[in-house]
Amino acid sequence: MSITNKGEGYFGTCQEDIREELNRHSMIDGYEIHHFKDVVCQCGNTTFTLHIDDVECVAGRTCISCGVQHVMLDGEDYLEDAELYHAICACESEPFEITVGVNLYPDDKGLSNDVRWLYIGCRCPKCNQVGCYADWKNEFNGYEKLLSNA
Repeated sequence: MSITNKGEGYFGTCQEDIREELNRHSMIDGYEIHHFKDVVCQCGNTTFTLHIDDVECVAGRTCISCGVQHVMLDGEDYLEDAELYHAICACESEPFEITVGVNLYPDDKGLSNDVRWLYIGCRCPKCNQVGCYADWKNEFNGYEKLLSNA
């Protein structure tokens, strides 16, 4: 459970290593992640193809095991204008394990429940490379509801 920098990227051995890479990435961005969600299909599978539109801030996934397609997070609200591209690892492989992280707005008690920034990280089971595949500002009220739709 520790990522390794091999010069051409960061590599891990399990889905939990995505969290370490997202933490590293978020600290550079200045929006430290407060909560994570490892993506698991309703069938129990943990590998997916990933489709992203960074402009419209939409992500979708398709389960490799059962084929269920799912628009992630609050993407349904922006899907109409989205042009999703197919994410592929640097090793030209797919599918991925996916983990989502959120940064929350501060409030007078410490942290609110409202999302400020969102991160989508992946690990390629073929080559083990981990990375942040998307991040964007997200003004969702109630991070638990948002993450439950990952």
